[in-house]
Amino acid sequence: MSLIVQQLDQADVMLTNALNEPTIRQRLAAVGYSEAKIQLGISTVANARAQAKSHQVSYTSKKLASRQVQTELVSLRQLLVEHRAVARMAFRHQPEMHVTLQLDTKISRKQSVWLDQAADFYESLLTQAKVMQRYDVTKDELEQARGQLQSIKNLRLNNLQKKGKAQHATQQRDVALKELSQWLSRFKAAARLALADEPQLLEVLGIVVTA
Repeated sequence: MSLIVQQLDQADVMLTNALNEPTIRQRLAAVGYSEAKIQLGISTVANARAQAKSHQVSYTSKKLASRQVQTELVSLRQLLVEHRAVARMAFRHQPEMHVTLQLDTKISRKQSVWLDQAADFYESLLTQAKVMQRYDVTKDELEQARGQLQSIKNLRLNNLQKKGKAQHATQQRDVALKELSQWLSRFKAAARLALADEPQLLEVLGIVVTA
């Protein structure tokens, strides 16, 4: 259980006990914390819990999307390496094709750059599909590689969108938790005032009483 969930559970117990224990409820009402006001606190806890859940869902979705992108990238890059090796063999006597296919250029380590290299490579190589067929690389295989490239571009865009949603969810969660923290701080101060002569009742609320 996360620390945030523990804190929310503790807040729920505190406010529920404040309503269910008659003496505590009466004492709190005397210092301005009516049942309606305590219910407002319970709603504040519920909102913080909902925002925390939304944050968790958003980040899980982002993590899964990122993992999918990485899996596809590794797969395509390996395929690109293999197809470039076959192309070097297939066009070993055609230096102009080496230039067209950029076979003498190293595959970049930068993701956006090597994806562009792959796009140019497959676009040009598909015009030479019959040559590649002689080396057991079919046109369908090349088209699938190009399709995988487009799929990766879509996945990367989706991943960016999920990242943005996750960041927004974090902001919303933090705002809700701050609002709850401020509300609880005021509530605890009022409870200490109302129950100053009965520390055991403070303990019922989960408020630590120092000796």
